[in-house]
Formats: sequence, C-alpha cells, structure tokens
Amino acid sequence: MQVMKAVYVTGRQGPRIVELPKPEIAGAYDVLIRVTSAGICSSDLEIAQGIHPFARYPIIMGHEFGGIVEAVGDGVQRVRPGDRVTVDPVTSCGKCHSCLRGKRNVCRSLATMGVHRDGGFAQYAVAPEQNVHVFYKTDMDETLLGLAEPYSIGVQINYRAQVKKEDQVMILGSGPIGICAMQEARSRGASVAMTDLVKARLECAKRMGADFTIQAEEEDPVSWALRQYRGDGADVVVDTVGNQTSLTQAMEIAAFGGTVVNISLNQNPVEIRQSEITRKELSIVGSRLNLHHFRHVVDNMENGWFQPQLLRSHTFHFTQIQEAFDLIKSHPEAVMKVALSFE
Repeated sequence: MQVMKAVYVTGRQGPRIVELPKPEIAGAYDVLIRVTSAGICSSDLEIAQGIHPFARYPIIMGHEFGGIVEAVGDGVQRVRPGDRVTVDPVTSCGKCHSCLRGKRNVCRSLATMGVHRDGGFAQYAVAPEQNVHVFYKTDMDETLLGLAEPYSIGVQINYRAQVKKEDQVMILGSGPIGICAMQEARSRGASVAMTDLVKARLECAKRMGADFTIQAEEEDPVSWALRQYRGDGADVVVDTVGNQTSLTQAMEIAAFGGTVVNISLNQNPVEIRQSEITRKELSIVGSRLNLHHFRHVVDNMENGWFQPQLLRSHTFHFTQIQEAFDLIKSHPEAVMKVALSFE
C-alpha cells in the first residue's frame, strides 16, 4: 500500500501531519491529482480549532487546492495526465429541490472538500472530473493553482449582486475575498471602493485595481460614500466583514434600489432597521460558495484579469501548517493570502 502525508485534524487538538493511504482511482470519472499548491482560508483556522459550525471530523483539511493530474478513470474525457488543474471543492446531490432549481451551491446534501469530506491539504487527492478544471497555458505557475477557489467566491458575489458596467460598488473589508470580488467587479466595468482598518491591505487592494480605498479608522465609510456618490449611495455594497455593525453600515451606504451582499457565517443575531429595507427597496442577498464559476476563474487567471500572484503574501511548506496558522493569528495585518507548497 502506498502512503502519503496529509494535514489531518480530529477536533480541537489542531492540525497534525500524518501518513495516510494514498488515494486511488475508484470510479470511472475519478481524477487523481498530485497536489502542488493550496491556499489557507480563515475558515481553515476554525476547522483546525474544532469550532467551525459545519465541519465534520476527522478530516483532511483544505478546500483551496490544485496540482498536476497523475491518473484518470476510464470514463474521463476532458482531463489528461500531466494537466495543470484546480479543483472546485463543492459537490451536490443533483436531486434535491435546490439542485433541481439550478442552485447546487445550496444543495441540502452539500459536501465541500476539506469541510464535510477529505480535502486537498495532502500530497494527493481524488476529485470527480466535473469538479476538475484545466489550465490550458502550459507555463501556468504551479504554485498558484490552488488560489482559484477564493476567486470563485468573488465571482459568485458579483453574480448574486448582478454587477454590471458603470455600477458603483463598495466592498467592506479588503481581505482576500474582498479583493477577489473587487477584481471581478472591475472586469465587469464597475468602479470599486474598498474599506479596511489595515493600511497594508488597502495598499494591496489599490495595487490590484481598486479605484478608491478608505481607511475606516480615519474616515467614516458611510460619510465617504454619501459624499463620493453625491448623496445617492453605492449601487452594490458587499459586506465581507460580518461583525455586529457592518451589515447595518452596508444598508446605510447602499443607494435607493441598491443591493447588499452578505457572505458572513456569523451565527450571532444582528439588529437591523426593517424600515430601511422598505424605504430604499433594498435587495439583501446571501452569497455562498460558487455556482459553476471555476471555468471563468481559470480563464481570468490565464488572461491576467485575476492576479493571484499579487494576492499571495506568504508561502509555507505544508509541513509548516502550524507556523502558517500562527502567523495568520498573530500578525493578521501582515497577511493577505497564505499559500502552502507540496513540492
């Protein structure tokens, strides 16, 4: 039996590097991938601490990953050994009410790799062909293959808000998801303003294409928005902060007839004024995971609209996973996207 190393978590004990059986092709449409790179999400820290609301244990961590195809099942036609690929970690049943309405990202039996079933923080992983997406540029940097997934979240945010050319978009929070959403909005022809408390993140947002940046400790985002947008507010406001005040702030910033997008998994109640929703006829929408956006993400990574090389601030070998987590927790102001290498 062949073995591999993987980042494994059983509960609140934190991540461990363990040896496990190397996965094998079991079905006609399976794809075996030698993982080359992965990204650490804030939810991974919660999973490692045993406090994520949806995670199942024990589990191989990792929902942001990519690599090189090593083998494929007999029925696979679209993917070949040697291909550089990224993996959509979302799987759905195809039979429930949500799936039949075309909303597989909110399937009643949704399973995300690295959250509900074994993921990609390992030397090898198996995924179904329909979840594997090929980079056709043969010189695509192998260390960036795992950074497609956060961009799929950013695309879904824009899809839910129906962002279009000349929209005024304001994004609260300039972390990785906020910046991914910004780059997609800019690719659609929208103007984007971004807020944050951390100046380094705002500098990264500006460098990656944000039209305006607002340091929230120095200037009130609501006042800035009302002044910038001539008292009308922003057409779309995206709340990536998810604290007790950010949703209310987003509603204040939104224009009459505007859209507010919420991506928070915060389970604490938030007080909002219902009259504000009615008075402005706001659309408040949730955005979860992604709905068939990976091909779009890969295309935009290849054509340069998306720039994961600028989003990545640090790289660790996967055996240094605890050191990576410690950096994210102790110096969040210095971190954008932390990547893992599996070479």
